[in-house]
Amino acid sequence: MLTREKLIEILQKGGQSVMCDLYVDESAMAFFLDCSTRTLSSWRNDCKGPPARFNGKRWIYDISEIVKWYNALPQFSRNARAADGAERKTAEGNGTP
Repeated sequence: MLTREKLIEILQKGGQSVMCDLYVDESAMAFFLDCSTRTLSSWRNDCKGPPARFNGKRWIYDISEIVKWYNALPQFSRNARAADGAERKTAEGNGTP
């Protein structure tokens, strides 16, 4: 199970910025999910993926919302980076979170 503290630790170890321990930007979210920012944009357009807000300049993601969304995902679709820091593996083997 992903916790808020674990998420912040993963992002900081990856050199990603965490704004006031509350929000991350689109590049940090893409890093965590091991996908592109373009994929996140596509998910937003399709009403999929983690909840996001536009703050007037960029898309941001609330850390508490990320944790809730991630923990609600089926186990086979979770990113292994969050689980144990290893390379991502999925049950299908196609690499899609």
